[in-house]
Amino acid sequence: MKPALRAVPVVDLRTAGRLRLLPAMVRDAVSGRWSGPGRRRLAGAAVGTLYLLSPVDAVPELWLPVVGLLDDGLVAAYVAASVRAATDDYVRRPASADPGVHRRRGD
Repeated sequence: MKPALRAVPVVDLRTAGRLRLLPAMVRDAVSGRWSGPGRRRLAGAAVGTLYLLSPVDAVPELWLPVVGLLDDGLVAAYVAASVRAATDDYVRRPASADPGVHRRRGD
């Protein structure tokens, strides 16, 4: 007789799942429990996010419409790529690093 299967949390790598991982990932990176992206990359992503949310713009769209949108797009692309790479690394860290998260084979 096969043993009963138990529920195993599976990490969702769509955008919403990545956003839900951010608090734990940042907490583990800052505390030193995980050495993934490093504090410099986390700080860069945080500064980039604050820049995008800020009303102050390095190149205002009012004066240089195309260039103003381009600088915002580049910052947004950097933040998105940083978050994607960091969450990929966080999910793929060794299972022994986080005994509370179980992974399926091949994940």
